[in-house]
Amino acid sequence: MKTHLPDKEMKLVLYCARISPKNLQAEELKEYIKDKIDWQIIADTAIKHGLINILYLSLKTDCEKLIPKTVLNQLKTHYFQSSSRNLFLGAGLIKVLNLFNRNNIAAIPFKGPIQSWLIYHDIGVRTFADLDILVKKKDALTARNLLIDQGFRTSVTIPESQINYYLKKENFFQLKNKTGTINIDLHWEISGRYNLEPMYFPASEKSFQHTMMLGKEIKTLNNEDTLIHLCIHGTSHCWEKLEMICSVAKIIESNKIGDWDNVLQKAKSLRCKRMVLLGLVLARYFFNTDLPMTVKTAIADNIGLKKLSNYIIGKIENSDMAFAESLSWRFSPIHFRVRDSLLDGIKYFFYLLFQPTIREWDKYPLPNSLLFFYHVLRPYRLIKEGLG
Repeated sequence: MKTHLPDKEMKLVLYCARISPKNLQAEELKEYIKDKIDWQIIADTAIKHGLINILYLSLKTDCEKLIPKTVLNQLKTHYFQSSSRNLFLGAGLIKVLNLFNRNNIAAIPFKGPIQSWLIYHDIGVRTFADLDILVKKKDALTARNLLIDQGFRTSVTIPESQINYYLKKENFFQLKNKTGTINIDLHWEISGRYNLEPMYFPASEKSFQHTMMLGKEIKTLNNEDTLIHLCIHGTSHCWEKLEMICSVAKIIESNKIGDWDNVLQKAKSLRCKRMVLLGLVLARYFFNTDLPMTVKTAIADNIGLKKLSNYIIGKIENSDMAFAESLSWRFSPIHFRVRDSLLDGIKYFFYLLFQPTIREWDKYPLPNSLLFFYHVLRPYRLIKEGLG
């Protein structure tokens, strides 16, 4: 059943995410809560949209007396549990990066703790479950074996004789440690097979930036590539959480995007320009993000973008987004309408329908002589499990 998000509660969550916690004043907050307000709806909305930690940090300094104690304790508990786990995963990430470095494997983290650090300057702000690491395709198997030697196990066992075929068809290995406390997605392509043009390990040093996190210098994607990836990733998940949009807004507001024309040109070459423009439109709508004129012009010139963005905004505001990776979610009309051309939409449909994934490898182990049959098993599994 669809439930419309109350305007007042939604506005408060968005307001707390827009501003710096240090600048929030109790007087400003009173403008939002001078009438009756449902704090539990606020907490539930923030949790649902991945903004709970931002909400807590924004309110805890000047506004504690305005918040019911039970709600404040709920926010505080959630924040400290989440931030503690984030620190644990951040330390685990550094250990893995050190392991790869000792073995001459170039690796860059993305999403997860590094995104929280770069965008919010606080590893504890974002909620995440996995460590995402990008390596070169030629190093993927070696990197996987190093992790296995450290006690990690892959979620799906791929016969060694089929590894090259798997590397060609998939884009990552899933691994977890013995205790199940650390999950690693080891990528050699980062668009998640969602984009028609793959994003591999960058060849140019210009595509990287360096930052200090937990006392270690870490190399990761530059801000332009991070923004493009955030928009691809957010669109692939139908922008189901406002934190995805908030991350886009924060990176824009950081004024660290040096060349917007280059961002749009690169997005066009990757065939994801509408995805990037969509992310920017949503950031402007929900977080009042100011966009440069070159972006505004591109948005105005993109036929169909306004209708698509209004469709997604309506779904978010009416709590009608998909919060689980069901088959119907994978075949969301958003995934086809966001393509840069009708032909790209058709190509993506057939790609989605016939390109085997890790789930086919897991469910239907095949001998080497029948690996081509995975392209048939893919639609069979989709039909069997149902798209509705």
